[in-house]
Amino acid sequence: MTAGQQAWALLVGFLAVIGAYVALVLTGHDASGLVSAVVTLIGVTGLGLHIEKRTKEQNATIAKIDRQTNGVLDQRILDGTTAAVSKVLADHGITPPPH
Repeated sequence: MTAGQQAWALLVGFLAVIGAYVALVLTGHDASGLVSAVVTLIGVTGLGLHIEKRTKEQNATIAKIDRQTNGVLDQRILDGTTAAVSKVLADHGITPPPH
């Protein structure tokens, strides 16, 4: 659903709730159940949207960390191994091959 469609759906839903509330009040019925249900649904929807947004942000951050960590660690391991092997070879009088 696009942002425009979401906005229209929200507007229609809001107008429907207002219409239902006005109809209940004008007919002398108790509207507290409607208000309670709407507040609960809005809260659950807001929480769901918040969780979805946070999940997307966390997934993006984890992917970035994964790329950085794996690339950096691979290079550090290669550099460290190359340096260690070169030192051992040099200690034994062997000229290490070029990189």
